[in-house]
Order: sequence, then structure tokens, then C-alpha cells
Amino acid sequence: MRESVNGFKTLGNDLVGVEIGVCKGESALGMLQNLPIKMLYLVDPYVEYEEYNITEISGCPNMDENEASAKELLKDYEGRITWSRKKSNDAVNDIPNDLDFVYIDGNHAGGYVKMDIENYYPKVKDGGILAGHDFQKIEIRDSVLEFNKGRNHDLYSFPFEKANHIHDWDEEWRLYRVPSGRISIDQEDWWLIKK
Repeated sequence: MRESVNGFKTLGNDLVGVEIGVCKGESALGMLQNLPIKMLYLVDPYVEYEEYNITEISGCPNMDENEASAKELLKDYEGRITWSRKKSNDAVNDIPNDLDFVYIDGNHAGGYVKMDIENYYPKVKDGGILAGHDFQKIEIRDSVLEFNKGRNHDLYSFPFEKANHIHDWDEEWRLYRVPSGRISIDQEDWWLIKK
């Protein structure tokens, strides 16, 4: 289960959200099992294309197998999910407004994360959450921080509940010590709360 789910839990009941980048469906399953979701839109084209570096995606090398695995894993939730087998840029107009949350874990290459943030941010209602995965990757972190510059939304990352805050850089980039004793710089999920 992704760490952002803890943030989504604060949003109330009958949640409507989007996951961009479904892969095998494990994250979607975690959301459906742990949140009071009314509808979860699942956006993934399940195709390889030149700008999508599949070798970076561990555990997701075969698109047909990924889709079959996701459909099988999520079959018990058919009444609460809507599939969109499109690239996120093409699916945005199929997704309703006033979303409680959007979770971005699709194509990490080039400006795709930035494009997903810019496309889906307007669809999130005030007080909702725009979130994503792999904040430790410089390109993703830079896209998130650049988008939030001047907006000053509350931005969270490195979600270990018992982590001890050690130091800030530029307010958004934080260093934490986790219970295991290892020190880590903002990684895994990020989320911001839309004001």
C-alpha cells in the first residue's frame, strides 16, 4: 500500500480519485481495500512507446501481462472502478472534476510528470490531494517543487510516521532519520493539499 493513502484517509467518505499508471494493480488494490472509495478511475494505456523507459519500471516489463494481472486483481471491485486504457494526456477529458485525489505513478520520463501535474491539478477540488510516487527521483522532485513554487500548498514527503525531522532545504526538501537508524532524503510518495 502506498504511503499517500494515509493522507487520502483524511478526505472523508465516498471518495472519488484517479490513479495514473496502474501497472499490475497493487496500488489500486491498496486504495480500494483501505479507503472508502466511491469511484476510482484507473488510467494506463498498457502500451510501450518511445518515451516510456520500461527498463526503469521494476516488476512491470510486459504490458499485456500487467493489464491481465491488474484486471484479475481488481475484479471484485468492478462497481467502484472505471478503466481508461489511454495515455494520461488523452484521458484527462474523460475524468470528472471535483476529485478528492489524484495519484501519479505513470511515465517518469521527460516532462510527463509535470504534464500530469498540470493536467490533473485543476480536476482536484479545494482541500483535495494531488500525490505521486518516486519523489526520490530528481526529475520528479524537480517537477513537483517547480509546480508548487509560488502556490505554497502544503507539500509532504517521506511518509514514515515515526521519522524524526532533521533538516530542511528550501522548505520543501527535508532530511529524516527513520526508526531503522538509516538517514534518507525525501523518497517514495509525495503529496500536496490543494488550497
